[in-house]
Amino acid sequence: MLYTVECEKCAKRMAVPAELYEKRVRGRTAMLACRGCGEKIRLDGSGGDPPPKVTGGTWHEQEVEAAPKSPAAERLGAAPSSREPLVRVGRYALFEQFASGGMATVHLGRLDGAGGFSRVVAIKRLLPNFVQNEDFTQMLLKEARLAARVRHPNVVPTVDVVASKGDVLLVLEYVHGESLSTLCRTQARERREHVPLDIAVGVMLGVLAGLDAVHEATDEQGRPLGLVHRDVSPPNVLVGADGLTRVLDFGIAKALEHIEESHPNRVKGKSGYMSPEQIRGERLTQRSDVFSAGIILWELLATRRLFTAEQDADRMQKILDGGYPTPGNHRPNLPNELDLVAMRALALDPDQRFASAHEFALALETAAPGASSRRIAEWVNDLAADALATRARMVAQVETWESGAADMPLNSTPFAAEAAVLFTAPPPPTGTNPPPLVKPPSAPPAPFTPLKVEPPPDFKGSGGSRWLPIFVGVALVAGLAVAYLLNH
Repeated sequence: MLYTVECEKCAKRMAVPAELYEKRVRGRTAMLACRGCGEKIRLDGSGGDPPPKVTGGTWHEQEVEAAPKSPAAERLGAAPSSREPLVRVGRYALFEQFASGGMATVHLGRLDGAGGFSRVVAIKRLLPNFVQNEDFTQMLLKEARLAARVRHPNVVPTVDVVASKGDVLLVLEYVHGESLSTLCRTQARERREHVPLDIAVGVMLGVLAGLDAVHEATDEQGRPLGLVHRDVSPPNVLVGADGLTRVLDFGIAKALEHIEESHPNRVKGKSGYMSPEQIRGERLTQRSDVFSAGIILWELLATRRLFTAEQDADRMQKILDGGYPTPGNHRPNLPNELDLVAMRALALDPDQRFASAHEFALALETAAPGASSRRIAEWVNDLAADALATRARMVAQVETWESGAADMPLNSTPFAAEAAVLFTAPPPPTGTNPPPLVKPPSAPPAPFTPLKVEPPPDFKGSGGSRWLPIFVGVALVAGLAVAYLLNH
């Protein structure tokens, strides 16, 4: 296996053998000088496997020799699996890393079940230096519990949580798409055009729908959880190849009543997308997410960053200073209604912002129409065609990889309704065969004959017919009296 890094400045590729990466880069940071232009490329191996993006370059992978086609690949006509999984944890096999965050890496994975069932998933794996840290582990587990309560098409769902053999895995549904940050960067740098207005509005409406689902999530008794995402930013917005926008990464989402239990002095979130109250370390509400979503809308409309600076502290100071320009200053002929919506979401005073993501979405819909999911899908597939094709090949390799293990057996039993159908006509028993599972029905019972009751001897004869009604009446009255006493 060879890892190659491509310089973004001169596009020259340089090979880094896997052995050299393991020895010099994994678990630390190294600098590599580009042989074409001399630009320094920072290789960050602290997250384990090479990330897709590095400072000044892009990672690529190159197989030394192709693996033989598996039978599944032959049947599907797909490319053979090029590598074994990195690790197997329970029913999950982890493959290539395709993203990384502040405390976890994200891998393609596969869930294997009974009867040959399999499913490609995205697996978020806690970084090695955080696995032994109980605070970070509990944060990730709390993330899973809270995220599992949010069920909405505009939110990436959580499938499972696995903690085993020193690994903590958060299993998410795999979505074939690209992050909003990458799409906007491609639109600005390669196309040198603004994001189409209807697409900007359509994508933003999806973001707000997902945030509204987060904010309105309830517990098992239907009580509001009061969730705040606290990291609303373009890297945490995934626009699918199906045209659907999804919010993801609940790594720092917290219920309001549990915020004080976490580290109150730790600044969480990306510096260019934090609200003023988040920078000041104040108690957050849903209006903080509205401010961060307002930054995303501003940047979609202007196709540029709102808060730019070399240092995080300078970006945060710009947020606290206020006096932001309108997106219309950077985009001619932008409707004034959209300027007003964006600037209201960016009000320094939380009380002057939209009260909720839902209210924000209603104002945006009134200001301008959004694109359909079909048109957004066309935009995504046009901008990210190469990246999506590469990831599709990775997914195909995961799907067609064969572990060599036998399928898990199905040990289920028939339903009761099926049992009667399956065993109504059992084979005739022999000397060696076991007895039938269902006993054959016996002969029908004889017809019912009423029991003849003879009167007591004292009532036989001519005088018995006179005393029988009196005896029955007395018995009835006595029975009613006893029943009344028992009930009262």
